[in-house]
Amino acid sequence: MLFILKFFVLPLLVGLAVYLSTIEATSLNAIYDNIGNEFDIVWITTGNSHQLISDIGHGIIYFTIALISFVSFRKYYRRTTGLIMLLAAANEIFQSFILSREANWQDFAYSVSGIALALIIYIIIQSLGLSPHLSEKTQPKQ
Repeated sequence: MLFILKFFVLPLLVGLAVYLSTIEATSLNAIYDNIGNEFDIVWITTGNSHQLISDIGHGIIYFTIALISFVSFRKYYRRTTGLIMLLAAANEIFQSFILSREANWQDFAYSVSGIALALIIYIIIQSLGLSPHLSEKTQPKQ
C-alpha cells in the first residue's frame, strides 16, 4: 500500500495541484460549472461560489498531499513540510505569469493551513502510537 501511495497517488496529486494552478481562469470556472451541472449542485454553478471552492480546494489538496507525504517519508517530515510549502509557493508564483490568473496570498494561506492540519494530525497519530509504521523501539513489549 505504501508503494502505491508513494509512487502513484502522491505524484498524481502533485500533478493535479500543478495542473489546476496553471490552467486559465476560464477553463477552471468551466470545470466548476460542469461539476455543478453534472451533479445538480446549484451553489457550485453560481459565479460567487467559485472563490470559496478554490480556497477550500487549496486546503484539501495540500492537506492530502502533505498527509500522504508524511506517511510515505515518515523519517523526514520536517523536510517534507518545507518542500510541500515550497510547492505551494511556487504554484502561486507561477499563477502570476498566466494572463487570466493572479497570485493570491490567501490561496497560499489556505494551502499552508492544509499542510499544518495534516502535520498536526500526523504528529497526534504518531504520539498516540496509532501509526502502522511503528519501529521496534516504540512497540510495546509482550
